[in-house]
Amino acid sequence: ARSQSMPKPDGINGTEALRQAFEGMEESSVLKKSPGKSDTGPLEGVDFWIYAAAGKDTLWDISKRYYGSGSYYPVILQYNSHLSIYEIGKGVRIKILKDVSQVKGIYRRITERQGNKLYWHYTVAEGDTLQSVAKKFYKTKEMVQWITALNPHMDFHAGERIKIVLE
Repeated sequence: ARSQSMPKPDGINGTEALRQAFEGMEESSVLKKSPGKSDTGPLEGVDFWIYAAAGKDTLWDISKRYYGSGSYYPVILQYNSHLSIYEIGKGVRIKILKDVSQVKGIYRRITERQGNKLYWHYTVAEGDTLQSVAKKFYKTKEMVQWITALNPHMDFHAGERIKIVLE
């Protein structure tokens, strides 16, 4: 099994820090790449933790806790198409990659920085509509024009990669 160093909260001994870090999680393993998903690198044997979200969790906080930086939250989104940026919900199960070095590589492949803006290359899922994607990433379905402006040549079909602005 792969190991990952977990951030240790100040004032907590090592055993207690690990207990808190893994609280609410269970092990999982993905054996194959799902058909129709974007290429995030080889998924053969990738190990995940399954985390049950707490009521006040944010993607930034979860990413910071398990990956050492909140900025890696697009990797969490990549493997959890049921999540929206603004609402997680208590008890929602989230796959968290165990291997931080994989997280960094995937982050580099699925994001792009242009000037002071960060973009994520989202893979349209079966059942997505422009309105549902706009609501998922911009809080309101009226933000469809942001998506169409960033992706003027898109067909918007399952499996297509489109740009989503993250900052």
